[in-house]
Amino acid sequence: MMNPGKTRFFVLIALAATLAGTAHAQLQVTLKMSRSLYMTYEPMLAEVSITNLSGRDLNLADAPGQSWFGFEVFAGKDTPLPPVNPHYRVDPIYIPAGQTLKRTLNLTPLYPLQDFGSHSLRAVIYDKETDKYYSSNRKAIEITDGVQIWTQTVGATAAQGGGNRTISLLTNRLLKENRLYVRVINPDTGVALACFSLGRVLSFSPPEYALDDKNQLNVLQMVGPRQYFYTQVDVNGKILQRTSYIDDKTSPKLSREDLGFVVVKGGKLDTPEARAAEQKPRAGLPKLSDRPIGVGE
Repeated sequence: MMNPGKTRFFVLIALAATLAGTAHAQLQVTLKMSRSLYMTYEPMLAEVSITNLSGRDLNLADAPGQSWFGFEVFAGKDTPLPPVNPHYRVDPIYIPAGQTLKRTLNLTPLYPLQDFGSHSLRAVIYDKETDKYYSSNRKAIEITDGVQIWTQTVGATAAQGGGNRTISLLTNRLLKENRLYVRVINPDTGVALACFSLGRVLSFSPPEYALDDKNQLNVLQMVGPRQYFYTQVDVNGKILQRTSYIDDKTSPKLSREDLGFVVVKGGKLDTPEARAAEQKPRAGLPKLSDRPIGVGE
């Protein structure tokens, strides 16, 4: 017997396909993705814009057995993927007539998007007052696993949650640059705790990496002319430190000390004073404020 949650999911697919066209003038739904190529387990942020063209104020909220907000996700061209949790909910919203509201969700923990290959998706909005569905445009995405540079399974202390962690460092080629990724998986459960980008990595300057005495991953990568990022990540994928260095007569290098500490030697910290001393700013470099997003966020 089919799970009731999955039954509602396939009913949603059928109803949305049947009714979306008849209600086009009432709500306009637009789906945007930040890009089309993603690493498996990487956060996939979907931005949904909802414009109220009904001529009246709308309260969009769940009805008995029916969510007001959802997605149709397909593997390949037409194989539907049900949500991991068919009962996930999004808070209700109020949209005045003629206004547009946006919602952004991370699809990674919501749908089984770990298989490599082509996928597509669209947002579906349900208005319980008119009992109608409204579909967005359809977006195609590609999921890949990138190129693994290094991987290691380590133990976590009781304070860190116990068990084991498999920490990996990978690269993935996007349209204009290579990006460096950290992935942390609990091999005992198969659950991905984190997968995020550390920023660009230059092909002629491979990143340096080392585990310290606490099994924390330390990474030093060159991101541009004379500029480096140093990042320290704990066994659960939390960023503990993220610092910028610049080349100052000597290039920064990672060094693992006798007691297991990992430090950066050479170069100098990229402080406001150091930046002011540069002849001119270098456009296009990533910012330290561009923090990676965890899988569960």
